[in-house]
Amino acid sequence: MPPVVLQLRGVSRVFAGGSEPIVAVDGIDAEFLAGTFTAILGRSGSGKSTLLHLCASLDRPSSGAVIVDGIDLATQDDDALARLRRTAIGLVFQFFNLMPQLSIEENALLPIVLERAPTGADLARLAALIERLGLSSRRTHRPERLSGGERQRAALARALMPSPRLLLADEPTGALDSTNATAIARWLRDLAHDDGVCVLAVTHDERVAALADSVLRLDDGRIVGIESRRGTTAP
Repeated sequence: MPPVVLQLRGVSRVFAGGSEPIVAVDGIDAEFLAGTFTAILGRSGSGKSTLLHLCASLDRPSSGAVIVDGIDLATQDDDALARLRRTAIGLVFQFFNLMPQLSIEENALLPIVLERAPTGADLARLAALIERLGLSSRRTHRPERLSGGERQRAALARALMPSPRLLLADEPTGALDSTNATAIARWLRDLAHDDGVCVLAVTHDERVAALADSVLRLDDGRIVGIESRRGTTAP
């Protein structure tokens, strides 16, 4: 059985509201394995983006534990969490978040540069990723010269540069047309199956769900359904 990369143990997130607290995530228990692709679906306000932010260490749970690769995120200070995001957790966003003044290859190399001086092995990995994602002819271009699909592939290259065990994608196809959305969903599936990465994608897109190994459906911050062939367990 593949190793567990991400564990959620009774995870809740409560925000202060007007007359009463707002429960965005409500006692979620789940495990996600290496080499699997999970789609998290739910209506707006269901808690799916909040849950992803908790998994990415961009927010802290009000109760419960988020454990990534054996590390309880609650035991880590802000500096350690930032380093974890640069080395073990890859992040992909709906609107790419590329640095406009940098070329595509400079954007992709950024997680390494922020951590240490790039090595020859890093540059070889960069070249391989750029080629694999079909960006070789665009590597020296800045983001404004790329299509939406190319920008998302560049963002994917950046997320993959540190060889993360966990890849989290927040509406990765939301800003793309149908052809590019399907292509990105296939990339996420292939990265899980071929590279052994644990991939989670928050999405409204049923095309993404159709390619996932598991579909986890949220409503009111709770798991209300799970369709799983492999890789995810929940009560």
